[in-house]
Amino acid sequence: MKQLLIALLLLTNLQLFAYDTRKAKSSVEEVTVFLSGAQITRAGSVSVPKGASEIIFTGISPLLRRESLQAGTKSNITILSVHYETKLTEKKQDLKELKAFENKRNELSKKLNRYNASMEVIRVQENMIQNLSQIQTQKKDFKVSDVVEAKEIIDANLESIKMRRIELQEKINTLNATLNELNQKIQAFGVVYSSIEPRVVVKIKSEREQKVKMKISYFTPNARWYPSYNLRVKDVKSPITIDYQANISQQTGEDWKNAKLTLSTNDPNLSGQKPVLKPWYLVLNQYNGRKNNNNQSRYTPNNFPRVTGRVTNQYGEPLRYANIMAVGTTVGTITDGDGHYAMNIPSGANQLQVNYIGYNPVTFYVSAAEHNIVMQEKQMTLEEVTVLDDMEYYDEVMEEEPAINNVDIAYTMSATESVTLSQYQEKKADIPAIKRVVSSVTQSVQVQQVENVVSAEFKIDERYTIKSDNKQYTVQINEIDHKAHYQYYCAPKLDPDVFLTAQLLDWESLNLLEGQASIFFEGTYVGTSLLDAKFVGDTLDISLGRDKRIIVKREKEKEMSKKKLVGDNEVKSVKWNIEIKNQKSQQINLIVEDQFPLTNDAKIKIDKDDVNKARIDETTGFITWQIKLGASKIEKLAFKYKVTYPKGNEVYLD
Repeated sequence: MKQLLIALLLLTNLQLFAYDTRKAKSSVEEVTVFLSGAQITRAGSVSVPKGASEIIFTGISPLLRRESLQAGTKSNITILSVHYETKLTEKKQDLKELKAFENKRNELSKKLNRYNASMEVIRVQENMIQNLSQIQTQKKDFKVSDVVEAKEIIDANLESIKMRRIELQEKINTLNATLNELNQKIQAFGVVYSSIEPRVVVKIKSEREQKVKMKISYFTPNARWYPSYNLRVKDVKSPITIDYQANISQQTGEDWKNAKLTLSTNDPNLSGQKPVLKPWYLVLNQYNGRKNNNNQSRYTPNNFPRVTGRVTNQYGEPLRYANIMAVGTTVGTITDGDGHYAMNIPSGANQLQVNYIGYNPVTFYVSAAEHNIVMQEKQMTLEEVTVLDDMEYYDEVMEEEPAINNVDIAYTMSATESVTLSQYQEKKADIPAIKRVVSSVTQSVQVQQVENVVSAEFKIDERYTIKSDNKQYTVQINEIDHKAHYQYYCAPKLDPDVFLTAQLLDWESLNLLEGQASIFFEGTYVGTSLLDAKFVGDTLDISLGRDKRIIVKREKEKEMSKKKLVGDNEVKSVKWNIEIKNQKSQQINLIVEDQFPLTNDAKIKIDKDDVNKARIDETTGFITWQIKLGASKIEKLAFKYKVTYPKGNEVYLD
């Protein structure tokens, strides 16, 4: 009797804690894309019975961060728990596909046999012709012309046969390569595969049978966006049009199909904890190893405003659509189909970081105008991956490693084998080699701008599909006509070209970030520039490129530039003439800068002549002219100085 009561109690407890498992049909509803990472919201519905149930969400990113996982519903139920898990299921093999591979192999094998037979015939013909060339005639009345003609015929036939042999050998090589691939695919059908399915399990309790609508959200890395701009200027009397764009890419392991997008300028990977100062005590002869960690420490002068190069793996293969960012900024780009990239570097930024799925990130200092980057595949161990009841290690790996949906892993792999991501993928995604502009999807959409305390958000009204392929999708955030003051600038000592700049006042409300800009002036594409919105004041200066219709010449006047000896000193006199010709149809405002030399040596004396219409900075030696130059007009400027120094020495002034 006692044993019967215990059995009844156990049965009752099992019934009380038994969960009815239901699979929810869900899809990605909303995505907030950060500068690094994304918050994904999935929505689904499922019918649940009265009592306790488990709702399973599948198709989710295997890279989600567990601490970010949330679930919510407006239905009248109680959510008991939410957790992430992985399920290992057997992958069914398609026997029809195996039969098709075998038939194809038999067909190609027959074709290869025919090619080999033809090759044997060609070899026999080649030997026969070569033997004919060795035959000697015994006739006394033969002509030299006959011999020459015969030799020409033999050479022509021999050349034709050799060309046929080369063409046939190429076909044989291609067939052998195709047959090897087919044999590998056929052999793979003898290996048992498993599919690892990431999923979220939500345990609930319902007071009645009902249909439940539920949302889950989670943060995942391997997604990003960075800004870029099209800057259009009709003429110097019109406002500047700023076409503000977002370049979105992701490889989270799940496609965002027809999802609502929000773009955030926040970066959740950065710590939100404020720094705390502590008392600083000086001690004699003790080195203080603390580094300055403020934002400015990341920036040093950069002599390379534009960098180009190529990104490849250790085998020399190009890495398409690799992400490249200037460290500490929002300026970035991606590689094209051949792995090439080109980007403008913000003032002071001196490091670039390259990221690509399955490879170790590469960070390097910009020390040249061209940097070719070789990336190494990440190594990850498969230890415990194939153990059905212990997936913890795999989960940790997947949080760190990029992955694809339903990663296939063979039972025949060693339990401690170290492999790369590409080695355990069943097959690599065949991404077409399309250039950046072609692969981008650009549409004009309505955007709601929301400004938070620490960041700005742009809500895109139209829904988008962003695939997990790391390709770049371009979304227009806003198109703004903003009043600008246009100013031409030239420093002919450094560059004879004239540059047009736009000065924007009251630009802070535009929420612009650093980014590369394509410049269109008077309806023509004139090149790229950089919109540097990080370290500016009330006015935002934008360089709009060179204007070739303003011609500047700087020449030394030989008659006034002389060297002579005065007592124990040598005196050099120099005069520079600057001529500016405005070939445009309207007046321009132009700033021209040059300079007088400076010295800290008491033995060197510099005498400057007065310069008309110019402002001279005695500290820097800079000469600045502000000119209003009418259409088709010419302006001539000049400055002169002399340098006195002890004879027997030399001072270089050019």
